[in-house]
Amino acid sequence: MKKMRNLPYFTLIILGVFLLADCTPQIKIGEGEGTIDTNEVPIIQPTPCKTEPCNNPLEGELFPDKPEEEPPKTRIIHFNSSSDMISPETRAILKEHAKYLIAHPKSFVRLEGHTDERGSREYNLALAEQRVLVMKEMLMSLGVNEDQLMTLSYGEERPAVLGHNEKAWRENRRVELVYP
Repeated sequence: MKKMRNLPYFTLIILGVFLLADCTPQIKIGEGEGTIDTNEVPIIQPTPCKTEPCNNPLEGELFPDKPEEEPPKTRIIHFNSSSDMISPETRAILKEHAKYLIAHPKSFVRLEGHTDERGSREYNLALAEQRVLVMKEMLMSLGVNEDQLMTLSYGEERPAVLGHNEKAWRENRRVELVYP
């Protein structure tokens, strides 16, 4: 009787072995003879266009939402120590980013806040968050849709420059505008 209880488990093991024995997928073409092993299917490489302009039917379909125009080049904004104040130069940079985001409503930007190493971890996270929120509010006041803006606060965790001097601290007090 004890051997009979183990029979279902033994049957499942045997069934599993048979199922795993032939795992090569095959595609049947038509009726009757002829199966093609998927390992033998040729890989079709795209051929470059030999005429100008190229009339490629797939052109633009791989990344249809990617805008042709690039976002503004200046993507790092520096701040004074323990400050979230936006300078007039920063306002001009944010206006350029706002123009780009308004013209490309499917684009978005991630605002990543950073601080230098001085101060507690909690203080630096809060200060970095305050900086990105000020920039987010500024972009929204310029007409950018809130759905196009994402904010992250790293605090002191991701320094741009390693060092324990004013030059390193100045480079690390920043908000980066990151476009995917």
